Amino acid sequence: MTRRSGRTGAPEARVGHVPSRLAEGEAALQAFVRAECRRRGLLHYHTHRSDRSEPGFPDSVIVGPGRLLFRELKSQTGRASPDQLRWLQRLRAAGADAAIWTPDDKRTGRIHNELNRLARALPQPAGAARAALAEQLFLLVHRDDSAAAARWDLLLADDERAVWFDHAEAIARTIVTVLPHNAEQASEWLRRRRLINPAPAQLFAALIRDLTSAQADP
Repeated sequence: MTRRSGRTGAPEARVGHVPSRLAEGEAALQAFVRAECRRRGLLHYHTHRSDRSEPGFPDSVIVGPGRLLFRELKSQTGRASPDQLRWLQRLRAAGADAAIWTPDDKRTGRIHNELNRLARALPQPAGAARAALAEQLFLLVHRDDSAAAARWDLLLADDERAVWFDHAEAIARTIVTVLPHNAEQASEWLRRRRLINPAPAQLFAALIRDLTSAQADP
């Protein structure tokens, strides 16, 4: 029975109450994620009594070979709370892959794709460096957008964010192929570019030329 306030007769809000439609939508999505993780051999953790845990901690922690995901699950009409957004932002800042999944992400295949990518354990740059490089690429491309930083922190959809992480991975691999791998290669690299006791700015300029040239010397 719904309680009503003595002054207005309006229904009283119950602290911590979650509308049944939202709870059912999130529960079904949670069951789907758990089953898909089990099918791929991924470890999955979910806190069943969130009222006894830190407010806002993500619903699912998924561990694969080499990295892990933090995912907040929401129904199609659900919205993340300030505490949940704060957790996601801090985790991202620490180099973690943290985002929100909804039933739409199940229908579009996004959840399948991200879990498949996690299960394959593709080689990636170290967490914090990879995240920082992806963010800087995004901000560079959107340098005329004053709200770009806020979009990256909280508003950018994770499938869009993943594109920039892939760009960061490609750049990291390119840098590895361009850089010399031992002292002999380093000496030859400097000789070919006529660099003698170069200043750091000269080294960076030469490296940039190699990265942007279609015919960079090995």
